[in-house]
Amino acid sequence: DASGDPFDPALISAQVNCLAGATATPTVTATPTITPTATLTPTAVPLAGGMAVDCNATSPATIDTNCVYGPGVSFPVAVVATDPSSGYAGYQAKLRWTDATLDYTPAGNVPDENLWPVPCLAARFNNQPGDPSVLYGCASFPIAVSSFTGQLVVVWMQCQTPGTTGLDLVPRPGDAQNGTHFIDGLGNPVDPAVTGAQVVCGQAGTGTPGITTTATATRTPISTPTITQTPTVTPPPANTFTPTLTSSPTAPPPTPTPTPNPLRSCPDLNGDHTVDLFDLAYVSLKWGTSDPRADIDGSGVVDLFDLAIVSQHWNATCP
Repeated sequence: DASGDPFDPALISAQVNCLAGATATPTVTATPTITPTATLTPTAVPLAGGMAVDCNATSPATIDTNCVYGPGVSFPVAVVATDPSSGYAGYQAKLRWTDATLDYTPAGNVPDENLWPVPCLAARFNNQPGDPSVLYGCASFPIAVSSFTGQLVVVWMQCQTPGTTGLDLVPRPGDAQNGTHFIDGLGNPVDPAVTGAQVVCGQAGTGTPGITTTATATRTPISTPTITQTPTVTPPPANTFTPTLTSSPTAPPPTPTPTPNPLRSCPDLNGDHTVDLFDLAYVSLKWGTSDPRADIDGSGVVDLFDLAIVSQHWNATCP
């Protein structure tokens, strides 16, 4: 498939009879006429599973779709997995609002916003101010299929000016590269039904007190792999002993150098022209192998350094 993984087709065999006797006339069966199917007409994308926006993430047991907050109040918003369908190995959510009304305050550490209880590689792209939205995703590492329902990610918003705004999950059919979706165990996108919310930022003295900026959302720490920098190798002290050569020295064999991967400058592994969660999932699927496409740094093995390169180019557009 497009991710480089095999899938098994249905197989149909044939039978051949070699007839005895030279006078026998071979019987040729009629070859069925194949009517080409029109593939250029777009069809509706089938939906599987569900995600919803909760505009009051302090109550995980309920999903609030209509909230009122006072001016300057900060409050947590959650993206909730309401239906896992047949399970998922990662998720991506794009949350959008009206810029004049709300402002998103990113957490200092990207993984702190993730509440999915599966070890995963988190990535975030804050599209403000050009596009009032945030893109957040997490791919399980090592790859694992989960049927978890509940809060996937919690972000903090603040009322700026009085007004009403939607908090909407942008679907993938409306934004093919960055839209909201699950990822199945083979790295393929699964489009859920999405439900948004509405927030009213009231005038001074109106609306509920909301949640103050000192409030924090409680969560269970998630074991997230840490990508460390390449260690600096310090050479040992020079040996003061000068050897006496009794014959012509033989030059040491050249040290093999990693084969450069043309994808290193822009690691779009699945060819969709964007570095996104599918590329993270592809590296995770090929972890520990010598897959030449996922081995971005050309070291001969797919490892944390390849994941780091993908993370460094997150949401980049490739030719």
